[in-house]
Amino acid sequence: MSFTTCLLVMLGGAIGTLGRYAVSVLALPISRELPWGTITINVTGSFIIGLFGTLTLAHGRFPASENVRLFVMIGLCGGYMPIPMKPPLCSEMIAPPDSGMISPP
Repeated sequence: MSFTTCLLVMLGGAIGTLGRYAVSVLALPISRELPWGTITINVTGSFIIGLFGTLTLAHGRFPASENVRLFVMIGLCGGYMPIPMKPPLCSEMIAPPDSGMISPP
């Protein structure tokens, strides 16, 4: 991991975070019953990661360098997408379901 790679991921994260904010603000008027901003962000972010990740593999249609892939998939999409499953995943890591321990909800 080089310093340049770190800078690219940080720049992508900053841009992705700004994009997330913009989509959330634009979706506020229609988000009365459901968080449409978050739903839109999750769907579009997942689509971007899947499409870009597949197309830019070394043997894909549009091969890209590792730095470009990290910039888009880790930086941009990482800053853009929330992690709604983080608390359940953390609970599972603390007390796996098959461990017999009671994990927090």
